Amino acid sequence: ARVDSKVMALLMHWEGTAPWAPPYVWPPYGSEDNFRKFADQLHQDGHLLGVYCSGIAWTNESLLEDYNRKQQFEEEHLAEVMCASPEGELRSIICNGAQRYGYDMCPTNEFVEQVVVQEVSHMLDSGCDYIQFFDQILGGLSCFCYSDKHGHPPVPGKWQNEAMIALYEKLQKLIDESGKKVLIGCEAAAAEPFIPDLLFNDMRFNINFFAGNPIPLYQYVYHEYINNFMGNQNPTRKCIDYEKSPDNLLWRTAYSFIAGDMLTVVLRDAGEINWDWGSHWTESKPNQDDILDLIHHLNAWRTGEAKPYLCFGRMEKPYELKTEAPVDIELLDRGRLKGAKLTNPPLLTSRWQSQEGKQAQMIVNYTTQAQKCSVRVDHLQETTVTVVETADGKQRAVYKVDATGEFSLRIEPLSAIMLQL
Repeated sequence: ARVDSKVMALLMHWEGTAPWAPPYVWPPYGSEDNFRKFADQLHQDGHLLGVYCSGIAWTNESLLEDYNRKQQFEEEHLAEVMCASPEGELRSIICNGAQRYGYDMCPTNEFVEQVVVQEVSHMLDSGCDYIQFFDQILGGLSCFCYSDKHGHPPVPGKWQNEAMIALYEKLQKLIDESGKKVLIGCEAAAAEPFIPDLLFNDMRFNINFFAGNPIPLYQYVYHEYINNFMGNQNPTRKCIDYEKSPDNLLWRTAYSFIAGDMLTVVLRDAGEINWDWGSHWTESKPNQDDILDLIHHLNAWRTGEAKPYLCFGRMEKPYELKTEAPVDIELLDRGRLKGAKLTNPPLLTSRWQSQEGKQAQMIVNYTTQAQKCSVRVDHLQETTVTVVETADGKQRAVYKVDATGEFSLRIEPLSAIMLQL
């Protein structure tokens, strides 16, 4: 109700086997019956249900729960379907030793397809609308395999793309035959070969905080073909100092919005919004009213006047904004982050072209104070620009562009406007 939006509840740690214990997840924690009741109630209220999974790795033993598959691994000779190193040794590069002991499965083996189809079939039957099955293989590509026993060349290559596309097409056929509208996704943005198959993904731009300030390059190239969502924001807690920069979640949310991604919140105890996935529930929390107000305003744009641009548009280079004092996001004072910070303008902006050829530029004030700026549009000297002030399009203002090609604006806290050009 606070965000005035349809919601998809995207569950983590829902697996009845063990958290992050691929490839098996079924039955769900708490029983299939309770899971189905939850899905039915969400749908009855007009909402959607999604689940996180953990990709096509193999778990021999969970380090989080009393769970192991060692006996099955030995009896079914599953070492034969695992990714191998150049020396022929079994290998795993994702979360091994942290959450589980196991290996990565090579997608050229029939066993992998059978297990994935089996698990996804259960989710379809139980009412899931979105299945982020391919977590922990970023971009949707399988791990490298050098085995000479799987029928593929014993080096990484295009066979990996072909094997994964075949798996994705098998899942799409399964979904089509079910008669349901369900999307499959992966962690991070889908690599280009997989865009037709992975249409909604966990765009975890915050992983880049270890290197610097992220920019929406992926959306600039691909947004007209694919939409993604803000993601669970892991591992932001390992980068940003929440105590020194309590408004960082507002900035991250605005960044996702101007990049054209759907907005995400991570819930802690009692339904309160947390900083990210992985932050302890006993720690401080974001200002609840501020983040809810910002999402309320931004998502109204995404479903309202800005929908042709933010959902289906092509990103263009924005017209220049001149803003006031920048905002610093303080990083943790440790390791390679020591002494670093992320510096951003108080207003974020992006320009879009709709499929009909119309253009618009969004400007977001993610701060809790009103902000002033000037917009530079050199080719529009001595003319006017229409500023849409509300997401329903009912409040508009006309601004005069001066001889220098600029005009000035004032934008209210935690809100956005749209320039129609």
